[in-house]
Amino acid sequence: MTCEQCGENKARRTHRRNPLDWAAGLVRVYPHRCSGCEYRFYAGSVREKPARRWNGAGLQFLIYSVVLVGCLALLVVYFKVAD
Repeated sequence: MTCEQCGENKARRTHRRNPLDWAAGLVRVYPHRCSGCEYRFYAGSVREKPARRWNGAGLQFLIYSVVLVGCLALLVVYFKVAD
């Protein structure tokens, strides 16, 4: 991103440090800082956030847990009947 003050292509997003920074983020305007002249300014997002993909690990754990508990219940019933 190009710096508004010096015109160099050295500006990057910087950390939010006050309530105004957080509020501006709601409308996709973020603080930037030039690494050349240290000027801090606000600008719209130049990159899209990647879509958050859920890998399903929680659901997989739940399914395995239910299957394991079911198998253990069947074993308990089987061995009680066998006695």
